[in-house]
Formats: sequence, C-alpha cells, structure tokens
Amino acid sequence: MNKRGISAIVATVLIILVTVAGVTIVWAAIIPLIQQSFEFSELEGRVSVVSSGGYTSYDADKKLAMVQVKRDVDDEVMESIKILFSVNGSSFGSSVPAPESGLTKVYTFDLSDYGEPDSVKVVPIFVVGNTEKEGSVTSDVRMSKGVISEVADIVYELGGDYQTLRRSCLEILDAGVSVGDGVYDIFIGGDSVSVYCDMTTDGGGWTRIDFVNDLPHINRWTGGDTWRWLPSNFETVLSSNQIQAIQSISTEGKQRYDGTCNGVLHYYFVDWNTYDYSFGFRFLNGDVTSNGVSDLGVDFTIVLDDCKNNNNNVLEHTILDINDIRVPIVNVMSQDNGGSGEMFGSALTANPAWLR
Repeated sequence: MNKRGISAIVATVLIILVTVAGVTIVWAAIIPLIQQSFEFSELEGRVSVVSSGGYTSYDADKKLAMVQVKRDVDDEVMESIKILFSVNGSSFGSSVPAPESGLTKVYTFDLSDYGEPDSVKVVPIFVVGNTEKEGSVTSDVRMSKGVISEVADIVYELGGDYQTLRRSCLEILDAGVSVGDGVYDIFIGGDSVSVYCDMTTDGGGWTRIDFVNDLPHINRWTGGDTWRWLPSNFETVLSSNQIQAIQSISTEGKQRYDGTCNGVLHYYFVDWNTYDYSFGFRFLNGDVTSNGVSDLGVDFTIVLDDCKNNNNNVLEHTILDINDIRVPIVNVMSQDNGGSGEMFGSALTANPAWLR
C-alpha cells in the first residue's frame, strides 16, 4: 500500500479520536451542570411574608422593623432566607436562618441607619450539593406602623450575612473570626442566640452555659437526715435542647460547684473520718454521679472542703471542679440536711458551665 495513503488514514483516525475525546470532555463538564439545573428546577420550597396579626410592622420610635415569615411544608434544604427592605426606592437586606419546614418565624431588624421602610420581601435560598440557589422572591408587602412592645433577643443588622453563623465558640475560633473574649451570636437549634465566649483560657473556644438563678442558702428540710434531691432542677438561660446541641459538637466540659454550708456536709466529715455524706450531682441529660463515697465516678477535683467541719454557726464552702461533657449540673443530692439549723446553697450564676 502507498505510504501516503497509510499516512492519510492514520491522520483521519487520529482526528476522529481527538474529536471523540473532546466531545467526551465537554459532555463530562456539561452533564453535571444540566443535572444541577434540573435539581434546582424541582425545588418547591416557598416562603411568604405574614402581614396579619401585627407581626410585620415598623416602630418609628425604636427604629425597629419586625417581619414574620412563613415557610410552607417542604423537604428541601433551605438553610437561609434573604429579607429585603425597600427604603426610599433602594433595597437593603440580610441573609438570616430560615424557618423550619412548615413553621413561622419572626425577625427583628435595626433600621436606625436607614429610615422608615416602604415594603419588605423575602427570597428563599436553597442548597444543592455545594451550591446555593435563590428561589422565587415573594411580592412586596407594605410595612405597617406599630409599636414593638417586646424586643427580640436577636436584633439583626442590615447588610449582615447571618447564614454563616457558627454553632459554638470553638467553631468561631477555628474559623479565624474571633475578636477575643465577649458575646457572640451562634446558630443552634434553628435559632441565632447570643452566648459569652472565652477565647483565651486553655487555648480558648469555650461556650458559657449560664444559670438563671443561684441556689439560695437556706434551710430546706427538718425531721431528720435522709438522701434527698432538690425538688426542682436548676434553670439555665439556654434551653436543654440548645445546650444538648452544643454538647453534640463538643468534646470537653467543665464546671465549678461552689457549695455553701452551715452544718451541711458536702464531701468529707472530719470528725468521723468518712465520706458517707458526700453530695451526688445530676447532669443535664439525667445521668448522676455516685454519692456517699469518696469517688464520685467522674473526673473531679476538690478545691476546698471547709464544710467537712460540720459547723452550724459558720458559713463555709466546699468547692469542686468537675470535668465532664455532660455539664451543666442541674441538681444535687444531700443527706446531712434534716436539722433546723442546717443550711446550704450555691452561687450558680458566678460558676457557669463551659463546653468546648
């Protein structure tokens, strides 16, 4: 065969192979885009602004705007929404966490730097894979004027991107957006909440779990000593579900329990050389430590134990540091508690729990 003929055939085959390879590469890039387009086109989640009931209004004195947003029942991944205000013909907004499927949520915004809004609208933001897509924007809803009597714990600023809120102080620290010890907003349980973060102690990243009240230093029972839990648990600022959400992404927990006493043994009894009266502790999830023994069954350190003197006439302290992911402590069990002059309590608000 003629060599020139062979060369022409080889060249033709090579051109065909290159063309096929090129088409394959192009389709490999296009097909995922087409698939993603179909996925986005099938999104059905909808939101709407609820104007009835007075929950969507503007308070001119406080310069606050309140917007109630309803989300229809859906199975889509809608982690955030964009709320947009129209002020003097210009649009300003923020991205905030979306309501849960089928629920309604109220958002409060500080408009002190913008003026009175004319209307508001909402855009759902969906997530498919690693890509975000804006859904159908709602129609503009006129803002009525009213009085906001109760200001929400979270007041959003316009221009903020609150959908990127972290779930704990450690996530804030790891993301490199810490500005030191102080109050930060985190996203837990479907809501944005404010918590205090310790960003310095032992490397930082500690989320503080506060108590609402102290345990009063009083006499609680008479009629003789017996093992008793307090009739109600300690109240925390965050809900149990919110605390458990933080616990679920934490690996460390700590709390100092500072017990005050007048004649109430907390750990050791020096006169009888015994631990038979040592307190028991209940954690948030219901687990309890051992009681009436020297080893409570958890990682703890006795910092001070003056209650061992069992002196009814002097207010003394027993202080324990407990290291356990199950903190906060929500109740205590005591036995040396049944005399009229026997009193005990704890400065809970000064000794919060910490999770990291």
